[in-house]
Amino acid sequence: MAGRDLVLTELTLLQTILARREPDLVPLVERIGSVLLSDEERSRVRRAIVDELCELPERVSGRRALELEEILIHLGRA
Repeated sequence: MAGRDLVLTELTLLQTILARREPDLVPLVERIGSVLLSDEERSRVRRAIVDELCELPERVSGRRALELEEILIHLGRA
């Protein structure tokens, strides 16, 4: 199955999460899809996303959780 690129809303969400949790990683959002991330970068980004997932309030968890899971899947291939 061929993967897809992250859409603008997912990139914006990722940038927002990184700005809050891992500010020094924000510049790499522009590189996703064009340059491979290092193992350490991918690990740190995934950790920030998982932390975000764990802290989602129940009232917003459904759609947001799916968006975050899509980003995690994409990062597995990044």
